[in-house]
Amino acid sequence: MTAVHAPRSSQYRGILARSDAMRPDLRQSLSMLLDQTTGWYRRWYFLLRLDAEIEQARRHDRPTSVIAVKIPLASTGLVTLLSDRLRQRLARIANEALRPADFPGCLHEDELAIYLPNTDRDEAERLLEKLKAELEAFTPRLGIATFPQDGRNALELLVVATEYEATPLSPVIDLDDYRRRRALAVAK
Repeated sequence: MTAVHAPRSSQYRGILARSDAMRPDLRQSLSMLLDQTTGWYRRWYFLLRLDAEIEQARRHDRPTSVIAVKIPLASTGLVTLLSDRLRQRLARIANEALRPADFPGCLHEDELAIYLPNTDRDEAERLLEKLKAELEAFTPRLGIATFPQDGRNALELLVVATEYEATPLSPVIDLDDYRRRRALAVAK
């Protein structure tokens, strides 16, 4: 699978502006794939891509990792506009810490995940520490999972990476919806 990386927030706005001139339907397609606040992949597409990337890692027998980031927006009582600005700032800071091959996704309003291709546990932990330092002001909770040690598919890796929660992924991923979208993607 050819690597297609999520545009960052400022790139997202530029892509949308250019897409209006080229193809009006492209703007709608991009808004279905990308979160408008962060410019990161939406949950459904991130999960499909993550599954495909993990399958490729399995075929080539190479490690790969996922980092989950939870920012306690809801517990701070922030209004939507302020939380959107905070998410934009968070995405901008995280984008600076990421490598070009990494691709981020929004799992939930206050939860993000980053796929780290060709990344073993040690390298992922170094990036996790870098993210932790960059995002310190947000008091994030971070988790990490590496294929194949922590899981054999996207869902297993995300469950391990989000174990900072009492009930991992319970409000974040609708398992039936995930399985339905996965089945559709495999059928194509």
